[in-house]
Amino acid sequence: MSTTIKVQTLQETNVDHGERRLNMTFVDARGEEHTLSLPLAVASDLAPVLQSLASAAHYRSRAQFTRLPKNLAVASAQHERLVLIRFDDEPPYGLSLRDAEDLWRGLRDEAQTISSAATPVRQ
Repeated sequence: MSTTIKVQTLQETNVDHGERRLNMTFVDARGEEHTLSLPLAVASDLAPVLQSLASAAHYRSRAQFTRLPKNLAVASAQHERLVLIRFDDEPPYGLSLRDAEDLWRGLRDEAQTISSAATPVRQ
């Protein structure tokens, strides 16, 4: 039988390296603690899902603005025919050769368009 627990706070996280598990202890509204123990592989699979859900909820509740990365890097994958592009401290995106060339052309064309346009007036 499944039970839904409405947690209020994440109290503690730790990794049991011997068992290869991520343990998270939550506290509900009554102050009761509930520990969730996940295999590291499941926690790894869950991380991008949670990030996506959090981002979607965040963007629905706030005005959307253009993100301006502070750092970017381009490299090639060591064991695959991929071009990697990384923004800030996020995981890199892997692009096929065709996608990387399409992105390069698009960036080049947009940069040329912007460089020849007048500076927009701030309102």
